[in-house]
This record gives sequence, C-alpha cells and structure tokens, in this order.
Amino acid sequence: MPADAEPRLHAFTRTEPEIIALKELCHIWQTGPQRFWDFDTVLHALARPGNIGFYAAASAASESWDGVVLADVGPFTADLLYVYVTPASRRRGIARALLTRLVHELARRDGIEALLLEVRASNVQAQRLYHELDFVPVGRRKAYYSDGEDALVLRRAIGAEDVIDA
Repeated sequence: MPADAEPRLHAFTRTEPEIIALKELCHIWQTGPQRFWDFDTVLHALARPGNIGFYAAASAASESWDGVVLADVGPFTADLLYVYVTPASRRRGIARALLTRLVHELARRDGIEALLLEVRASNVQAQRLYHELDFVPVGRRKAYYSDGEDALVLRRAIGAEDVIDA
C-alpha cells in the first residue's frame, strides 16, 4: 500500500485466501520481538460465534495484508485480541483505521457497551493511539506477559455516536 493511500479495510470472512494471508501474518508476528498467539490459536479464536476481524490489504483476495484487528465479542463487551500492523506498513494510520472500523461495527451490535484491551506498560506509542481513540485506563495486570511485564487494561465505551452508515 502506498504511504499516502487510505487503508483499504475488509471484513474477515474466513475464505481460503484470507486464511492463507492470516497464516502469513501470524508467521511475521511470530518472528518479531514480542510473540503473539500462533496461527491455530488465532484461527480458533476467530471461529467462535460472534467474533469479528478486519484486515487492511490492497484487495479482499490479496495474499499479503498490511494489518489486522481481531475481537472476541461477548453479550455486553468485546475484548480486543489483536491489532497488528506489519513493520513495513506502520505509521500510515492502519491501526487507527482498523480500530475505528471495529468500534463502528461493535456499535451496530445490540448490547455492546465497551471494548476492552490489554497493552504492554512499556508500549507508550500504542497507549497514545488508544488515548486518542478514547480508551481510558481501568486497571493493571501484574506480570501479565511471559517476560514478566505488566499490562495496562484500557476500556472504550461504545455508544450510539459510534454508529455510522456502512
């Protein structure tokens, strides 16, 4: 995706090309300094009823994604499982676009009151983005990550003002 282009977002619908692209993205994030869930765990989480995901890519059939957002949706809240942007695609507004799209989709669902997430206490850049998107701190999980780092728990209220026409 060109640096000045608007991210093209697509709903994750579990097609074969999407699963292949998700597997490749999982491989990329598994090779980085901060390990995330493996592909099978991510795919299993997305298979639960009501869970949603969106990805940024040149087209819905693209085998190369710039980023992804995945959420576990319950009856009243959603938990952000992942927001990940490839290193080559960072600082282009992709994470912001993915999170905004997720919030809009959650607002269209009956009963969803909030989106919750955990973020590394040291990840100031992500915390800044979350703050700009109206997330507020609500807690701290001591030694949450495998390396012993704490996680900050953030919450964003979901309301009628978040609904947009799709």
